[in-house]
Amino acid sequence: MVRLPALLLILALSAGPVFAQKTKAKKGPKTGGSFLSKLDRKYAKYFAALGAGKGKSYWNSELGNTLIYDLSGASYASGNIKFRTSGVYDNYFLDVCMPISTFRLGIGINFQYHYIDRLTLEQATGDKIILYSESFRMDKIYVQYEVPFAPKSEHPLACSLKGHIGYFGVSFVDHHNFFGEEALAQTWFFTMGLLPDFKLYPHTYVFLFPHLEFTYFNNSKAENPSEIKHRIFQWNVSAGIRVDISKE
Repeated sequence: MVRLPALLLILALSAGPVFAQKTKAKKGPKTGGSFLSKLDRKYAKYFAALGAGKGKSYWNSELGNTLIYDLSGASYASGNIKFRTSGVYDNYFLDVCMPISTFRLGIGINFQYHYIDRLTLEQATGDKIILYSESFRMDKIYVQYEVPFAPKSEHPLACSLKGHIGYFGVSFVDHHNFFGEEALAQTWFFTMGLLPDFKLYPHTYVFLFPHLEFTYFNNSKAENPSEIKHRIFQWNVSAGIRVDISKE
């Protein structure tokens, strides 16, 4: 789960560029308020973004030394279990970024609400589909990078390559053995997509962010039940608004 220090760090990063602009706007070279930026002030954007989206996830998973229960509560399978499934999810995110040379670097948080209703068990006698209701939230914190295709363009429509890399926790899980204890688990993910945005007003942009994501979960063998692995491929389309808090 995302903790308070992480949220405070995000707020500090978003406030830092504003302070830099106020203190350096009247002196020094036109670097956009940061000595790391090589763009003229009007091209060096400091973005704070808020968005939401929907997507679909595809799971390839292994549950070691555990039981699978159907909707009636009866034990359906036990031991080392392999399964596939898919589900829809909603996500909501907040992030900030600052210019570093001709690209942007930042940090953000993302809350994903996942919903699963069936599993395809891989068995020696053939695949079996069982009804299996599960919902949970992934709390993700990430570093983001953004590479504008035309960083010095003054056109209101722009496009960038954007990606995330980070880690996550899981909350509100219905079945304990779906993720296990989680305390010592390896959890990481990375994202890649295109981000076109359009300037509506001075400093105000709307954006679309279609992207692909890979998420990995590996529970520690020392925990019970063990060992749990999830390999999750996701696609998502998000949209939102972002504000340039720099001085043009």
